[in-house]
Amino acid sequence: MWRLLFVLLAALLVDAGGWAGGWNGALAADAYVIRGIDVDATAADAVSARTQAMDEAQAEGLRRLMGALSEGGTDATLPSLEGVDLDRYVRSIDVEKEQVAATRYVATLAVAYDRDAVDRLMQGARAPVVLRPTRPLLVVPVVEGNAPGDAWAAAWRADDLGLGLLDVVVAQGDAGIDEAALRDLAARNGTDDAVVVEAGPLDPNEPEGPVAYRLVEATGWPKGPIEGRAVAVDGGDPYRLAAEQALARLEEAWKKGNLVRLDRAATLSVRVPLAGLREWVQIRRGMERLPEIREVVIDALSQREATLRLRYVGGREQLLDALARQGLRLSRELDGWRLQRAAVPDGDPLASFG
Repeated sequence: MWRLLFVLLAALLVDAGGWAGGWNGALAADAYVIRGIDVDATAADAVSARTQAMDEAQAEGLRRLMGALSEGGTDATLPSLEGVDLDRYVRSIDVEKEQVAATRYVATLAVAYDRDAVDRLMQGARAPVVLRPTRPLLVVPVVEGNAPGDAWAAAWRADDLGLGLLDVVVAQGDAGIDEAALRDLAARNGTDDAVVVEAGPLDPNEPEGPVAYRLVEATGWPKGPIEGRAVAVDGGDPYRLAAEQALARLEEAWKKGNLVRLDRAATLSVRVPLAGLREWVQIRRGMERLPEIREVVIDALSQREATLRLRYVGGREQLLDALARQGLRLSRELDGWRLQRAAVPDGDPLASFG
């Protein structure tokens, strides 16, 4: 029975020697969003002007997005949009404000782009780009002094906050939460990464005035100070502005730690000791979730061991960290690299199946 199961499993997994991996990490958010795209188009009539403006916004937003997903990207190193069907990459277009005349259309637009389509487009980049995270970032907003607590938490829960690089989950917490309690709160929300961001009025006598914010505790990442001041204008919400600024800093911190060259892949041969069918399935699924792993080739598969070739992007340390996030340990032994689960639960009825 064991041999039959493994033969069936191998037949399902092996297609021309392997399965394609990478760029399929599961995230709650499924779109990159670029806001504040100003357009001004003139045409023979209002409908034509609006259509022209929408096309211009799609292209401008995609160029901005590619720049945000890369470091030092230029027209020479980022994928060209010439002849590209932009509709393939756009999820939706929202009008932030607009003015319509007989032959002119002036507006500020927000464009949401399909993650998977953009990620595939970015594979043609010759500049360092970022990979998507495979787990959420827990944000715990707390208030200082006489700040309105609901305004700070509500700002973080807004659907249109940030570029979309991070999958943010907001949770309630106390101002005095320590790292151990934060780690426990993160685990209950299915992640290892969490931050406490505190905000309050610069002047205690002006609770509705300018806001100061700072990161006061973190587990996982980022490490280092994040702080600033938000001064809203024209009746804007200073707490919303503070949340936008803080999230932008968090996105930038994450981006710096996840830059890779997609056009420079490396290959690593690994041995995977197997105790049973369930362990193989779990290891395989863990690798499939990682955008760092572009392809897995199965060279040999038996009851007790699999021999694989991993084609991956990024450095070796990034690969080690990525695998660790999936509960997998990659270690160098005397006979080569070994990949295995970090721990096998006691009493697992299929752990020793065979």
